[in-house]
Amino acid sequence: MPYSLNYTYRRLGAAPGGVLNNRLSNHHVISYPRMYFLGIAALARAKNDIKYRSILTPLLGHGINMNAVLDAVKCDGKKFSYGDNNPLINQVLYAIAWKPINLFIGPSGTFRTDDPSQKYDKLPNGMPKDRQEALNSLMSCIKTNMKSVIPNSEGDGGVNKAVNMTDAEFNAVTESFIKNIKNVLAAYSSKVSDWVINSGTVNYKVSFDDVIRANKTKSGQEGKFAILDATNKPSGKKEQFFCVNCITAANKLFGVLQTPSGTFEGQQSMNIQQYLM
Repeated sequence: MPYSLNYTYRRLGAAPGGVLNNRLSNHHVISYPRMYFLGIAALARAKNDIKYRSILTPLLGHGINMNAVLDAVKCDGKKFSYGDNNPLINQVLYAIAWKPINLFIGPSGTFRTDDPSQKYDKLPNGMPKDRQEALNSLMSCIKTNMKSVIPNSEGDGGVNKAVNMTDAEFNAVTESFIKNIKNVLAAYSSKVSDWVINSGTVNYKVSFDDVIRANKTKSGQEGKFAILDATNKPSGKKEQFFCVNCITAANKLFGVLQTPSGTFEGQQSMNIQQYLM
């Protein structure tokens, strides 16, 4: 008999920490729906496995009553259900879905040329190697063992659309999760160099077609850009400089903001947040 996990998918809040401006986002390497499901699976494992529960609990932060949470998870053999929008269970799912180890701060999806939506994101090159190794290991396990469709639309799932897993799949995924999802203090703040399309080139995976207007648009030139407000008028903010590296279509620029005094090479190690304030 396979494991049957019956739950309703929900989008719970946003990443912990300060509010980012609308040019920046917290991006998931492993997509939010998959992280949400990993929380569902981890709770099922913890329901009947005391040792697993003891490892999982410290990963969830303070203020979570794990005994009360697991009382709210119902099980009948290998069939698990999670109630309807239970606030105790949501606390755990939120903590797991927004684990900082799986997040990186970068340009919002509006400005990215490679936003993956609900697929796996590319690991930023500058992300600490131990994080990269942990996430790669977990992604590999998920791809091998999660064959069932994971709900990814608000309100999707529930008792009529269970995620089913064999014993081997369930054990592999829950073990890999507990092994690789560590506590880290904050999301990785990506650097300018993380957005290079190909190593050794100066083409970037960011477009600023509607946010910044240039008075120079020739490839390879450094242009001066006025920051516009929501009505497309000068916002009064100090003009910034932009290194125009590639133009793929009219009024669509790809590049990276660059201060007039900084060298191109010197800017590569700077956080992308400094350019998208």
